[in-house]
Amino acid sequence: MLAKAVASSCNSKFFKITASSLGSKWRGESEKLVRLLFEMARFYAPSIVFIDEIDSLAVSRGDDTNDCSRRVLTELLNAVDGLVVGDDDEQKKSVLFLAATNHPWHLDTAMIRRLEKRIYIPLPDEKGREQMIKNHLSKELVADTINYRELVQLTKG
Repeated sequence: MLAKAVASSCNSKFFKITASSLGSKWRGESEKLVRLLFEMARFYAPSIVFIDEIDSLAVSRGDDTNDCSRRVLTELLNAVDGLVVGDDDEQKKSVLFLAATNHPWHLDTAMIRRLEKRIYIPLPDEKGREQMIKNHLSKELVADTINYRELVQLTKG
């Protein structure tokens, strides 16, 4: 939701990608999809590319990492490197890269270096959860006897 809000406030094209949409069983196809994604983002710049659960694509490399994962990660790192296009300042169009993960400690160090800002968003507190529940149920027909406090307690964590 935060990525969509950024895109709409910046009046940019928004590309929301999941790791599964970039996966392919054919050799070289995943890398091609990553390359095509960023080419499209540059073409439609200014744009925002958001990859949810980036840790599934940019997992830390080790001896047990397979060749396909390494190639996809390499292509992703290369794509993230040069995201500003255009020669003079007036014509510069940019592509903003955003990513989200629940497991930042699993990210490859090269990817972490390329992410300029890191923002930690904690789980909502009781007041926040209550407001979220009320917002989601605002357009629904619910009983007057609903106990929001009990729902808030049940949703801890």
